[in-house]
Amino acid sequence: MSSRRRPENTWRWDGSQLVDLVGADSSPANGSGPSPYQRLLNHLRYLELNTAAEHLKHVLDEGMRKKQSPSLVLERLLAHEVTATQERRLRTRARTSHMPLGQNPGELRLRLPAQH
Repeated sequence: MSSRRRPENTWRWDGSQLVDLVGADSSPANGSGPSPYQRLLNHLRYLELNTAAEHLKHVLDEGMRKKQSPSLVLERLLAHEVTATQERRLRTRARTSHMPLGQNPGELRLRLPAQH
């Protein structure tokens, strides 16, 4: 499982935007600077919306192909991130619930001590 957070030294703030030092096409050395797509991708990664960043190209391409509204495209992009966050939280809750291994709440039998 990979870490969600990138090392701090892979980003640089140039006073107006976040510059990705890892991405070759976003290098300011070529004189053009990053494209709007690359800036959006950088923003998603900086905000740690990694699932949305992974799906960005596909969702934008599909939105263009189907001529969807920008709000619908954004909703579809964020839906990927929400689903991933919900799944991650559910896994964390299951792991930290102290439930016996291999049992879910429906299978758990309540064992009360016998009263004398």
